[in-house]
Amino acid sequence: MGVESALKDLYHRPKEPTLEAKALFVNIACSKPKDFGMAAELRTQEALAGYARQHAAKAGYLSLNLAGKAMINRILKNQILHLHKVKYS
Repeated sequence: MGVESALKDLYHRPKEPTLEAKALFVNIACSKPKDFGMAAELRTQEALAGYARQHAAKAGYLSLNLAGKAMINRILKNQILHLHKVKYS
């Protein structure tokens, strides 16, 4: 330990969300925005990340607490359907 361990650069990437957390998030992304109290018809990844960070702990998914645009992009681009891009009328 000591000085060498203090100066060592640590791995900073956040932990990957669990499958259940990803499924919950995909469900939110594919639902109408006003069902979750959002005003915009077409949500941005930044808005989805903010919603996930605010509500992840209440839902019991701590792996989404640090969700950012990059994590949201990784989750959504692996889906077959891209329903988060749908405009609701």
